[in-house]
Amino acid sequence: MKIITPFPDFYPQWLFHQYYRFEPKLKEWISEKSSFFKTYNFENYLEKALLPGRRTRPLILLEIQNRISERSKEGIIASISIELLHRAAIILDDFLDADSIRRGKQTFHTEFGLEASVLFPHLITSFAYEEYLKLNPSSDQLTNWLISIQEIVLAEYSDLVQQSQMTLEQQFDLSIKRTQLFFQLINNYLWILTGKNDKSLSVALGTFGKYFQISNDVFDTFYFSEDSRYNEKSEKRFTLSFPSIKLIRQNKINKNDVFKTMSFESFKYLQEMAWEYWGNEKSILEPEKDNALYEIYHLNMPTNIKELFIELINLCSKKDYWLHTY
Repeated sequence: MKIITPFPDFYPQWLFHQYYRFEPKLKEWISEKSSFFKTYNFENYLEKALLPGRRTRPLILLEIQNRISERSKEGIIASISIELLHRAAIILDDFLDADSIRRGKQTFHTEFGLEASVLFPHLITSFAYEEYLKLNPSSDQLTNWLISIQEIVLAEYSDLVQQSQMTLEQQFDLSIKRTQLFFQLINNYLWILTGKNDKSLSVALGTFGKYFQISNDVFDTFYFSEDSRYNEKSEKRFTLSFPSIKLIRQNKINKNDVFKTMSFESFKYLQEMAWEYWGNEKSILEPEKDNALYEIYHLNMPTNIKELFIELINLCSKKDYWLHTY
């Protein structure tokens, strides 16, 4: 079976190494489940849900395990579980955000409809749970895992409340929190794999998760065209980018003037203001990068784990990381 890596040459070697460990095992898992999915005519759903990608979360999990303990088949099981959870969340998130395009392709709900995009993520999540139980978590570890999943779901739900109940800044903070929580969930799996619940590692994963989301948003703002940025969205649901939020927080624009009509045009206007004010991604991203690196430097962690997070933060700072398609 030929596995084609989606990574360009500037990626660190450990990402290539862990990708070639993970991807064949994921394909094996899909093959093992094929009869089940064929029974219910779900093959196309599964193929769409697990399209090749960066596999950021499972690869980070595998590499951290590799640096602090011996590799094991349980590491692969854990990485498959968290990738299934992530893909279920993507389907729901695209549906709730009314996104029609992801990675240059139609989103799941656009291709398969409302019912499938609501029900299929539940099925994937059940398989993620099944894989998780194979790791034989303790009652404390299982409770921690379930609470983490609940927090991720509640953060998603809170983002859907009426805008009168939550400020736009709070909504954006929740989108960052969801990403942080998902990366911090990796620590639960590592707790099982290594026998240690490392609080510093959880903080590092949260710090990276925050920077990951911010850098994603910044490069979206500066390098995706206005048409692709806005035509994907429903005009009934508005989202703000980090550059726009930072304009508001630094009092560079009167948000009351922009949002008094709560129109789609006002959101486009604010995005254009962000483009004009910041000029390029470095002017807004560099301070966030410095903050993230500072937090990592000052954590009580093994040097090789710190080096991993520093490498990840630097990788996410590259334009080509976000613009590369696969």
